[in-house]
Amino acid sequence: MMETDRIRLRPWRDSDAESLFKYASDPDVGPRAGWPPHQSVAESLEVIRTVFHNETTWAIELKELGEAVGAMGYLPCEGNNLPSREGEPLVGYWVGKPYWNQGICTEALRLMIDHIRQTTDIRSLISSHFLDNPASGRVMEKCGFVATGETCVDETLAGSNRPMRVLRLEIKRLIAFCGFDCGKCDAYIATKNNKQALREKTAKLWAELNQAPILPEDINCEGCKMSGVKTVFCSSMCEIRKCAMAKGFETCGNCPEMDTCPIIAVIWQNNPQAKENLKS
Repeated sequence: MMETDRIRLRPWRDSDAESLFKYASDPDVGPRAGWPPHQSVAESLEVIRTVFHNETTWAIELKELGEAVGAMGYLPCEGNNLPSREGEPLVGYWVGKPYWNQGICTEALRLMIDHIRQTTDIRSLISSHFLDNPASGRVMEKCGFVATGETCVDETLAGSNRPMRVLRLEIKRLIAFCGFDCGKCDAYIATKNNKQALREKTAKLWAELNQAPILPEDINCEGCKMSGVKTVFCSSMCEIRKCAMAKGFETCGNCPEMDTCPIIAVIWQNNPQAKENLKS
């Protein structure tokens, strides 16, 4: 399960059938995503037990309702006309009409992308939207997808005569100067998903480790080497970051003194993968 302060992504349950039908039976919802409106609760239950019954499709649950209001997921890009790369997954999502224009799909897609970055070796994602549904494209673009310049028609979808715009996301590992993967850092995760409880937990832990007054409001970071906000530790306390930037190195992997550096050795003791990241 994945969550932010507002939503959670969780597996679909049989008990979601009525709420799925409530939103998926709306004729303004399914056809925009390429599937026909549901005709009965029984059909929605069958979709939950078949189409949604896998490890990479989740219900978008709005916490204040405790109800599934949409779907988010990715699957192998097979049996369609999208110009996908070998092994590249296809992303799909939708949310019920009462929740359009509230940023829910964007929030859910960012959450899933972070999950993919943290738990898989997937390097890119592909998706598309009908040209007459530009709102779906804006969701992708807000999450870093870029148009490939291609359009296609997919006969497997409802409304197959409608051209689709193709977008792709290149999933880059956020490797810090020391080799640590920022995409797995609790400060980065808390920032991207606006998880206040995680900010508070991380601030307490970091304050104890560094013997310094680090507060929850200090736990906001876009990544060690990325533009944007940094934690107080990254911006002013990290000696490794200061050293690498002063010497003009892309990472410590470019430094001839890396293997004998006592400062970075401490990082590697706690995170051996950081060393492997630099050497690879």
